[in-house]
Amino acid sequence: MSGLGNGTRLAAEGALIVVSILLAFAIDTWWDDRGRRAEEQVLIVDLEAEFRTNLHALDSIIARHRGFPPRITFLESATADQVRGTPADSTELFQAAMASASTFDAQTGTLDGAITSGKLALLSDTSLRRMVASWRGELDDAREQGAVLMRSSEQVLYRLSRHGGPWIGVPKMTSDDLLGIRGDDELMGFVRVKLLWGFYYQQHLQSMADLTQEILTSLEGH
Repeated sequence: MSGLGNGTRLAAEGALIVVSILLAFAIDTWWDDRGRRAEEQVLIVDLEAEFRTNLHALDSIIARHRGFPPRITFLESATADQVRGTPADSTELFQAAMASASTFDAQTGTLDGAITSGKLALLSDTSLRRMVASWRGELDDAREQGAVLMRSSEQVLYRLSRHGGPWIGVPKMTSDDLLGIRGDDELMGFVRVKLLWGFYYQQHLQSMADLTQEILTSLEGH
């Protein structure tokens, strides 16, 4: 009986040890999971702020590019008197339409840090992770397109120098300068090419803006 009692006691003690170990593992897992969720929330808050800033910048750049073609259309189709009637403080808008590159300067400190450190994996939503990773790839493509747009802009600026420009500050571009520019077929050809690259760039930025909004909606849901 004594041996049986000792055996029962030892079994009970063994079971208690096993239960204690399992409980300790469960507590550690719970604590780690809690810490992971806390880190995820910090990352979500930081990413939301960064993407919201980028969306504002994207909307601004897109709107700017959309305003360029109508000005060039006016310059090409207007009568000489209509061009001469352009207000002096508006002529610089035509130079911007012809030569401005207006590229997207994204803020990516939080995103790049999360990718480099592997903390992007903290995002438990796999769909959100895919969208964020896709956005980063789209940004690389946008930078390449922006470089092409910049080179096209430089060609326009070089041609403007033959007409006394580019105009910065005072003296400003005059309506007579606009008429001279309009008569320069080579320059206007460069302007049209620049507008074409600007259109493609604007379309790409619009896709990025749409994706950014999707990401923000997902982040807000967490």
